[in-house]
Amino acid sequence: MRAPAWTHRLRERIVDLSVQAILIVFAVLLALGAEEWWDERELLATAAEVRLAVETEIEGNLAELEAAEAGLTAGRATVDQLVGILRQRQRDGVGLEALDESLDELDLPFPRISTAAWRVAQTSRAAPYLEYGWLIERATLYDSFERYAMVWDWIVEDAANVTGIAEDDPGVALEKVRTLRGHLSVLGGIHIGLQKRIAEHLGQGAAALTLAEIAADDSRVRRLTLRDGRMLVYAEYGDPDGAPVVELHGGGANHFSGVVYHRDALAGGVRVISVSRPGVGGSTPHDGFAVASYHDDFVQLLDALELSRVVVMGNSNGGMFALALAHALPERIAGAMPLNPATPVFDDEEAWTLTPIYHALAESGPAAWVEGTRKLGASLATGSEEEIATYRASDPYRQFPEDTETEVVRAYFAAAEFESDALLREVGFVLDRAGWGFDIFDIAPRVEFFTGVTEVGTPYNKVWAEKLPNAGLHLTSGGHMGQTAPGTRRRLMACVLALHRGEACAAGEAVHED
Repeated sequence: MRAPAWTHRLRERIVDLSVQAILIVFAVLLALGAEEWWDERELLATAAEVRLAVETEIEGNLAELEAAEAGLTAGRATVDQLVGILRQRQRDGVGLEALDESLDELDLPFPRISTAAWRVAQTSRAAPYLEYGWLIERATLYDSFERYAMVWDWIVEDAANVTGIAEDDPGVALEKVRTLRGHLSVLGGIHIGLQKRIAEHLGQGAAALTLAEIAADDSRVRRLTLRDGRMLVYAEYGDPDGAPVVELHGGGANHFSGVVYHRDALAGGVRVISVSRPGVGGSTPHDGFAVASYHDDFVQLLDALELSRVVVMGNSNGGMFALALAHALPERIAGAMPLNPATPVFDDEEAWTLTPIYHALAESGPAAWVEGTRKLGASLATGSEEEIATYRASDPYRQFPEDTETEVVRAYFAAAEFESDALLREVGFVLDRAGWGFDIFDIAPRVEFFTGVTEVGTPYNKVWAEKLPNAGLHLTSGGHMGQTAPGTRRRLMACVLALHRGEACAAGEAVHED
């Protein structure tokens, strides 16, 4: 490997110093009257020994420096891969603090100028920002890195000098200490400058993608061929190395619905796997599909992903399927989180109370309802702030909490497939008075209900949670889409982690209906 230019410059500088050292030896010997004690042969032998010692040290230093340069060159390939990951996290809207925590977990292949310098950097909390310099904007921040390297070398040199001369000359040592403090101050100034530039880059550089744009990224979508030849489509959001939760969409949605949790999952260390059921999102329709039989597809998915246990989480109809899976697969389900779940009904009066939207569908006719809902969803998927605010104000069911971001509402409707025949089939599952095909009070894994204060099914969910042997109930703001509130999303991610630990989910702040 060709040595970089700076090593050649360093070699020349050290050679110059070695020549000076040899001349100094001669000067000192002559000043001391060396001719009286040394003959010419001894003088030349001494000079040769000094020269050899210096050259040996030069070669050793250069070998170490060249090895460091080789390591840096090899490491840059890994760094370039990390750049892609980091930029994706940046576009996803991860803040500087979360980014710092993420980088702390990475074993980054950066050369360390010296152990002493590295200790100084860690003490000053400079190291993470130096690493950002390589990762985020290597070209722009390269000069800052060079200044860091230079100051580090000064500090190491000053520290060594102070140690060496403190006993012999305290006055000179004191001056060196003052110089050392000055260099530390310079290091701190560079640190602050780097930090500001990085913050500016994160805020003004590549703009964060919207949730809809993240959902549209086809690289997140996976396709699994099942044993019977059908295709199962799913997408992944959040932290790819996080605790796994399978998100089961509501009626009329698909695997894009999980994008709503993407940023919170990324920050919370949760891997969200959002699955399209048969007939939606590209998953192959299945004539024999039923609530109680869904576990066969689900097991094939877990096996393909090599996941032994997961948490299941689902809103509306997705909650119905989450409970069915917890009933059928207690050994594979660490816990279930139904979010404003569809509720089974047993008489017409109860059905009208608990599922007014679905019965409005039945009254107006499926075709008219589906067409009207499809048009509404299409307009809201790209709606302005004012249009979405108007929709929320006119919604008689107050489904979305007041603090749910407009972007999240858009993403929810962008994931909708209201025109799908699969929606009508799932409506039939909910309204089927024969039940869902399993005992809804016989569920072994821990169940954590999240239900909105304005959700029509909340009274039923309270009774349901009381009757289950191992369940908890959490009230949220809003109604049927209460899980979309920022605080609730964070609670959900924390709940996923708790269930994986075998713990109950922590209670949130008390929520009351206005």
